[in-house]
Amino acid sequence: MLTVLIFGVLLYVTVSTGADVVVLTTENRQQEVTEFDLANPSHKNRVHQHRKNPSGISYDPVEEKMYWAEPGAKAIYSSKVDESQHQTVHSNVNVYDVTVNIEGREVIYTDSRSISRISIKDHHVSTVVSHATGAIDIEYDPIDKHIYWSNFIGNVIEKCTYPAGQCSTLVKTPFPLNMAIDPKGKRLYWVSGSHEQVESIGLDGHNQRTEMSSNDDMYTALDFYDGNLYVGVHNSKQAKIEKYDVNSRHTTTITTEDYRSYYDIAVSPKQGSGHIIG
Repeated sequence: MLTVLIFGVLLYVTVSTGADVVVLTTENRQQEVTEFDLANPSHKNRVHQHRKNPSGISYDPVEEKMYWAEPGAKAIYSSKVDESQHQTVHSNVNVYDVTVNIEGREVIYTDSRSISRISIKDHHVSTVVSHATGAIDIEYDPIDKHIYWSNFIGNVIEKCTYPAGQCSTLVKTPFPLNMAIDPKGKRLYWVSGSHEQVESIGLDGHNQRTEMSSNDDMYTALDFYDGNLYVGVHNSKQAKIEKYDVNSRHTTTITTEDYRSYYDIAVSPKQGSGHIIG
C-alpha cells in the first residue's frame, strides 16, 4: 500500500500486481509511446505514434495520466492511456526527463540548463535548480524529499533538497544515464555511460555496486517498482524488458520485440484508490 499526502489529507493507495500495473515505454526507433499490462505483456498498446524523440516518461495513478517529454518538439505532454485528454503541459522547453511528484501534484523536469517543476493543476512553473547543465535524468524521493539528477557532462549524480534545491554530489561516475530510485530501500540505480552495466548506490552515498553487466546487451531504460528493477535492454537482434529482483538478483524476461530501442520506462499501479482520512 502506498501512502501519499494530498491537500492536507492522507490518501492510502492500494498497490496491486498483474493487470492493475501499467508499464509505459518511450521508444526511439519507432518514435512512439507504448503501454502494456504485466499480466499480459505480449499485448501492447501503441498509445502515441509518430512522436518527436520521446524521452522521459512518468505516470500519475491519482488522475491515471502519463506525462512524457519530447525533446524534438520541445514540449511536455500528458494523456490517459487510452489517448484521451491529450494535452500540451509545457512548450518551448528543451526538456529531457519528467517525474511526477504525486503528493505535491506537480511534474518535476530537466531541461538543458535547469531543473523546474510545473503544477498539474494550473501549469505554473517554478525553478528548483537554476544551474543544472548536463542534467538528462531525474528521480524524486517522496520519503526524504530529495531529487537526484544525472549530470552527463560533469560525470556525477547530484542529490538536492526539495524544493529548496541545495545540491551536493552523491557519486562520481562516468557519463551516468537513466536512473531509478527505491525510496523504501534507500538505493539509487543508474545505467553506465557504456550501456554495459547497471550500477547502484545507497542514498547516503555509500555501498556502490554493480547490479547487472553484459558484453552483448545494452541497458537503456530503468524504473523501480515493488522490489524489482525494470530494465529496457537491446542488442543487434532484439529488444526486451527484464525484471531484476534486487534481493535475489534474479533476472526474468518480461517481453521481447524486434528492432526497438527503449529510452525510458515507467511502472506504476494503474489507479490511486482507497479511502481518504482526515
